[in-house]
Amino acid sequence: MHTLAMAVAYGLYLVIVIGAIGLAIIAVFWLPDRLLGFRRVEGIVVVPLATIAIWLLLSYGAVPLPGILIISPHKLLAGLALTCGLIWCFVEDNWL
Repeated sequence: MHTLAMAVAYGLYLVIVIGAIGLAIIAVFWLPDRLLGFRRVEGIVVVPLATIAIWLLLSYGAVPLPGILIISPHKLLAGLALTCGLIWCFVEDNWL
């Protein structure tokens, strides 16, 4: 009985992890363009690459972010994706 309960708990944990990774992928590659509507094709490449680079630098360097409560790295990734998307929209409007 204990083995069955552990198998079910581990299976639910895997579903949560796979779902979180799926949401992170959606956040990086789909949400910024969908929400912000980039006018140039370069945004579809630049925004995910910038987001992943910043996220890896923050996570690899274990950079403390004062004043920001990080609940999970996946929510940080989604926030970074939208922030990079907004920055790209600013660049599109003002410099391109």
